[in-house]
Amino acid sequence: MKKQYELIKSYHTHKNKVGVYGVYHKNKCLYVGSSMNVGRRCFKDHFKPSQFLLQRILSEYYNTDNYGAYYHKSYKLRNKLEFRLLAAFGDEGLSRIEKHEMLETERKIINKLKPTYNINK
Repeated sequence: MKKQYELIKSYHTHKNKVGVYGVYHKNKCLYVGSSMNVGRRCFKDHFKPSQFLLQRILSEYYNTDNYGAYYHKSYKLRNKLEFRLLAAFGDEGLSRIEKHEMLETERKIINKLKPTYNINK
């Protein structure tokens, strides 16, 4: 049975939450990351059309030379992405040891899920 991870529904529900998150599309894990503010990372940073992850996903499927078309496609794609909390580390701030533990957890999850767009698999 596949493990179900908590869905990150909005910026406000996970504002200031510290943890490891996954970006999913059609139940496939595309990317795993960690953040000291999961809500901001998922719903502000990853939602920017200039964001590297969106660029990589879109460049595989579309010609991204036309900025207007790219922007429109990125808007449609980001609304289809799901963000899931894969490991929680509390609210606001971590000690250096806890941060190391979070990064180690992120690495283990990357090795397990093998997301498509992680550079350091």
